[in-house]
Amino acid sequence: MSHEVIASPTIPAHLPPRLAIGFWGYWWLTNSGPGEAYEDLERAVAESKDRHFNCLRIDVAPDWCRDPQGRRRGRIELAPFAGPFGRTNNRSCEYRGVTLDVHERLMQLVDLAARYDMCLALTSWQFQETPPIAADRDIRRQILSVPDTDWFMHMARTHDRLINEIKDRGLERTIAYVEVHNEMNYVPGEDEAKRLRSEEAIDFLRQRHPDLLIAADYAWFEDSWFARNTQLVDHHAYAGKSTLSKLFCGALWDIDKGPDMNDEFLRWILKPDFTPWEEFVARVNVGDFVHPAWICRVWFYANLDNNRFDYWCFRQFGAEADGMVESVTTKIKQGADWARRYNVPAVIDEGYNLYPPLHSRFEESAAGRWVVENAVHTAIEQGYWGILPTCYFCPDAPAWHEEPQKSYITKLNRHILAGKVERLLGP
Repeated sequence: MSHEVIASPTIPAHLPPRLAIGFWGYWWLTNSGPGEAYEDLERAVAESKDRHFNCLRIDVAPDWCRDPQGRRRGRIELAPFAGPFGRTNNRSCEYRGVTLDVHERLMQLVDLAARYDMCLALTSWQFQETPPIAADRDIRRQILSVPDTDWFMHMARTHDRLINEIKDRGLERTIAYVEVHNEMNYVPGEDEAKRLRSEEAIDFLRQRHPDLLIAADYAWFEDSWFARNTQLVDHHAYAGKSTLSKLFCGALWDIDKGPDMNDEFLRWILKPDFTPWEEFVARVNVGDFVHPAWICRVWFYANLDNNRFDYWCFRQFGAEADGMVESVTTKIKQGADWARRYNVPAVIDEGYNLYPPLHSRFEESAAGRWVVENAVHTAIEQGYWGILPTCYFCPDAPAWHEEPQKSYITKLNRHILAGKVERLLGP
């Protein structure tokens, strides 16, 4: 039985009836140097198509494309995330830095999406993780000088310019949907003010582009900040209710003081030659991290012992599996409820295991897949239009070319596109 998509009549007729979403983020730009995953952009698109993805969620990096006066920047340098310390984050990977024309690269991807019958979800991390990546301090200053009260309208105006360029090329059918910004609840200000600013940005884009789906993207839902005029319920769902989620979200450190080195577990999971917090802070451009929690996360992932991380995950999973699955599926069901309330389609385009380090193998294990599969099947059953199989299977992931993970995710994508649930694990 194929499960019905919520509010399917509101989806533009030229778009696919269902989306299997690949999470390319900003790594499709940063990991494009010689020998890196996205150097050959056509190959990355073709391989994604071969694995039954039909939509790619990308950072359009508007202020890497153009300066504040709207002029194209040309070639700019993108430096390694957090200098030498960001290379063990699962999605930051081990890129070495690259110089490229971001606007030219973006137009190349739009052309390739059209050629391979793929579509793109347009978003940005411009006011979150990406400011430190621009090597040019002036570019960083220009981005960070935008008042937080103007972030959403700034993004709306830059999206508008990009969309018009895509339309001028006759390729607007490649746009699946447009997010004003990634995880819009993570901005400063009172909830109602955030909601009003997000609604203003969405309204601007809806008036300018009534043929497209314009959305607010959220990490989770609160009625107080939820934009009433969004054309999608667009959200993320990472596995919480676990010791790892508490660690990742900063339970063991104070952002101003650093990690609590009196914590036995934290000391155990770190490499013997870990970089002390004080040395790390002195060497990283901390001031350009808009979201300060990322400072701690980068330090943690740069210094953990990967083997101990996986050992701990497998040892703890039996005790925490039910809570992890329940936390993800509850968020997905909640998103479906909101979609029905507002009669708009639902999209989940980030999740599900909480951010394993680059060389972890927990995600590809039967234990990690159990969380993933329950999330995907719940989203199918609940009538989601767009579903990603996992955040951690993409051209820059170590498992991209590996079996059996390649075949496993390809099968999940087939289930997503067919709207059918077929267990690959368990009863």
